[in-house]
Amino acid sequence: MGKFVKLINGVMRMSEATELAGFLYDESSSVISDIPANTSITLPSSKTFDSKELEVYLNGQLMTVTEDYVYVGVAPRTQIQFLFDLKAGEKVRFRIDSDVANLSGIYDQVYSVISDIVTGTAVTLPASGTYSDIDLQVYLNGQLMESLIDYNFVGAVAPRNQVAFTFDLEAGDLIRFRKEPTN
Repeated sequence: MGKFVKLINGVMRMSEATELAGFLYDESSSVISDIPANTSITLPSSKTFDSKELEVYLNGQLMTVTEDYVYVGVAPRTQIQFLFDLKAGEKVRFRIDSDVANLSGIYDQVYSVISDIVTGTAVTLPASGTYSDIDLQVYLNGQLMESLIDYNFVGAVAPRNQVAFTFDLEAGDLIRFRKEPTN
């Protein structure tokens, strides 16, 4: 679809946007007026969701459940609550992947960097997570990382359980590892 520049730990990187296909639900809405933290927000079009299948973006950045927002009620849910104030003009996007048929097979874990990690240090996926080359999505502070550019695989053969970033990580960074079941 085109090229864009993204900022990763203060370094500008050129990336390429690709067409997103296979989404059962992909809808955005603009915040019309300021919304205080912990206010329930209903998904557009009265869409319902079960926890792990929902992806929430704010101004293009992937949000993390329990860090940025929480679910409201029990499944099937229709609302979330952001844990911080939203400002008028911000854009909220909700997506549900149509390929996610087995929710119990979704791996979605967040690792909080406690102290600085230097380039090339292996980071182990939380909760005994493993991956093959193509099924892992890695986000740093909500920004999707690219394998071989932003991080490298650790280990000669799959299943692997570690990655090594190509730049330093700082205390307070949040790394989200997500893997959806393959069909």
